[in-house]
Amino acid sequence: MIEFWHAVNVVIHSPAADILERLLTITAILLAVAHERTLNAQVGRFLEITNKLGTVESELGEQASKLSVVETQLGAQATKLSTVESHLGAQVRQMDEIRSAIRTYPLGNFPNYLNRIAQLVARAERRVVVCCDFPAYGSFSDPDSFLAYHQAIAKKIARKVHVEIACLGPEARRKSVTREQFAKAGSWEKMTVDRHEDFKRYLTVHKGTDDLSSLTQDEFLQMIVDEDTLTLQGSFGGAIKYELRERPPVYFWLIDDAMVFVIPSPVRLMEHGFITHDLHFIDGLCDIAERYTPLRFPERTTT
Repeated sequence: MIEFWHAVNVVIHSPAADILERLLTITAILLAVAHERTLNAQVGRFLEITNKLGTVESELGEQASKLSVVETQLGAQATKLSTVESHLGAQVRQMDEIRSAIRTYPLGNFPNYLNRIAQLVARAERRVVVCCDFPAYGSFSDPDSFLAYHQAIAKKIARKVHVEIACLGPEARRKSVTREQFAKAGSWEKMTVDRHEDFKRYLTVHKGTDDLSSLTQDEFLQMIVDEDTLTLQGSFGGAIKYELRERPPVYFWLIDDAMVFVIPSPVRLMEHGFITHDLHFIDGLCDIAERYTPLRFPERTTT
């Protein structure tokens, strides 16, 4: 055993062992250098990423500043729009005041004033007196406004507001609608072409289809007459009703102390509506109505 350890000791302290130790040292140094380079490369990449993050952060800061500026500008624009809106509201109120000061002014051609009639009826508190040719006035030309008018009349009757209507009787209505509609259009064929959309809408409401191919002139006229009858029985069911043999010289809707009136023109085949709050003018139109219709107006607007 002593000889073995001696041999080992000799080998360890021999020049070969020294060389091996040096090789191991060099290898360790090389590994350390390679590891350091790897670490340096990783540190470099980390610093590069950090720099990029710093750049992105800076860019985000700039974008945030720009957004803040835009937000400020939008706030300023919103303030300006609010100011403009306020000014427009004031102008609208001024126009309403001017309109109220003007006792009589035009509402436009038929059927543009029908919606205004519906609005006035909806606000009626004491009375609604109607004098016109057809009880379903405007139902073909402006069905939306007619529906609002139709419903407003029914509600006022339900709430015990006094409602009267003077209009053409059944035979007079049939003759009048034939003469009026085709005098304006010239012929059935031309009328269905010129007012194609009105016909489609009317048929959709009354027949559930917009197909005009099978609609005849007589069928359409009967639909108009039937709707007038239904309107008298429905919306005006609880109203005082008067039948006229001839068209009145002036149509009107007297709602409390306001009146929408129409002077029909058989020559120009046009109806132009007006509204008046002039009590003397209203009394004058009531005088005309009493002369040509059974309507009576014991509650005069002026004394």
